[in-house]
Amino acid sequence: MEETQRDIANEMQGVRELYQKWQSLLSSGQGGTDEYEYITEELGQLIEGLGHDLNELEDTISVVEKHKEKFQVAEDAIRSHKQFAKNTKQTLYEMTSTMNSRETKSHIENQTRNALGMNTNSSGRKTDLSSRVRDAGIQENQEYINNQLLEQKDIELQQDEDVQDIAAAIEILKEKGKVIGYEVDKGAQTISDLDNDVTRANSGLKQVINKVNTLIDQTSDTKQLLIIGGLIAILLTLLILIFFWK
Repeated sequence: MEETQRDIANEMQGVRELYQKWQSLLSSGQGGTDEYEYITEELGQLIEGLGHDLNELEDTISVVEKHKEKFQVAEDAIRSHKQFAKNTKQTLYEMTSTMNSRETKSHIENQTRNALGMNTNSSGRKTDLSSRVRDAGIQENQEYINNQLLEQKDIELQQDEDVQDIAAAIEILKEKGKVIGYEVDKGAQTISDLDNDVTRANSGLKQVINKVNTLIDQTSDTKQLLIIGGLIAILLTLLILIFFWK
C-alpha cells in the first residue's frame, strides 16, 4: 500500500501543477484558446486515471483491514491510508467540479465577449458599454481565480499534513517490524538449543540401552554355564552310582 500511495501522491503533484496552469489561463483571459482546451482535456484524463488508482488503493485497504493479523499492519496505518484516499478523492472532485461548473463556463463566455470587444476596439467600433463589460468581467474572473487559489492552498496544506501522518505511521511500523524480527530470532535460537538438548539426551539413552542389552547378554551366558555345569555334575553322579552298583 505504501508504494501505491507514494505513486498516487507523485501523480497528484503533477495534477496540481497542471490545474494551476489551467487556472492561470482562465484568469489571464485565455479560457477559450487552444492551449486552454488542450490542458483541460489532459487534466481530465489524469484525474480519471487517478480516480481508478484510488479505487484500487481503497480495495487493497479493505482487504488488509479484514486480515490485519495476516498482513501485520497497525490500525493507525490503515486509518492513515484511508484518510489519504478520502482527501485525495475530495481534491479531485473539487477540481472536476470547478472545471465543469456553470461559473467556469460563464467566465469563459465573458472572456469570449471581452475578446470580441477588444477586436471591435482595434477596428474603431468598440463602445464605452463593451469596455465596462470587459473590465467588470476581468475583475470578476480575477476574484474568482483568487478564491480558487486560496482554496487550493488550503487543500495542499491538508495533504501535506496527511503525508506527514503517513510517514510517522510508517516509522512506527518499521520499529514494530524490528521488534518482531528480534523475537523471531530469539525464538529460533531457543528452538535450536532445545533441539541440541534433545539430541544429547537421545544419545545418552542409546548408550544406557546398549549397556543394559550387554548386561542382559552377559547374564544369559552365565545362566547357561550354570545349567550345563549342573547337568555335568548330575551325569557324573549317575556314572559313579552305576560303577559302584556293579
